[in-house]
Amino acid sequence: GVDPVPADIVSAFVDLVRRTPDEGLIQLAIYGYSTRTPEHAAIVDAVENRGVRLQVAIDTSVRNSRGVPYSADEIVAFDRLDGDVEVRTMRFRTKTLHQKFAIFDGRHVMNGSANISTRANSRYDETRMVFWNDVGIVSAFEAEFDRLWNDLGVPAE
Repeated sequence: GVDPVPADIVSAFVDLVRRTPDEGLIQLAIYGYSTRTPEHAAIVDAVENRGVRLQVAIDTSVRNSRGVPYSADEIVAFDRLDGDVEVRTMRFRTKTLHQKFAIFDGRHVMNGSANISTRANSRYDETRMVFWNDVGIVSAFEAEFDRLWNDLGVPAE
C-alpha cells in the first residue's frame, strides 16, 4: 500500500524547482503571483545561484483603480533577478490568462487551480497536480506554453 504523506501545495512546487538541473529551464504560465512565497524564494535561488533559466507568461488584465496591473510589482521583481529571465505579458483584448502551470526542464509539469500566492496555501482550497516524466502531457503543456509565449506574448516593459 501507499501511505499518504502530509504536504501542502507549496512543497511539491519547491521540490520541482530544486530538482530542475543547473542551467535548466522553468516555464511558468500564471495568473496571480506573489514574491512573498516559498515558491518565489526557490525560483530566486535557482535563477541566481544555479543558472536556471526562467520564462514567465503572466496576466496583466486585472488592474487597480489607477489602471496599473496587480502583477506590475512582480514583473519588476522578475526583471531584477540576476540571471536569464524573460517575462511576457499576454495581449488579450477580452480575456484573462487564468492558467496556472509550470514546466520543469521539459520533464515534469505542475498544473492546478492555485496561483503562487500566500492565500493559495493558507486561505483557499486549491489543487496542484504533478505529472512526472510523462512525455505526452509535457508535450501538450509545452505546445500551450509556446502558443502563449509566441502568439500572444509581448515582452514585459
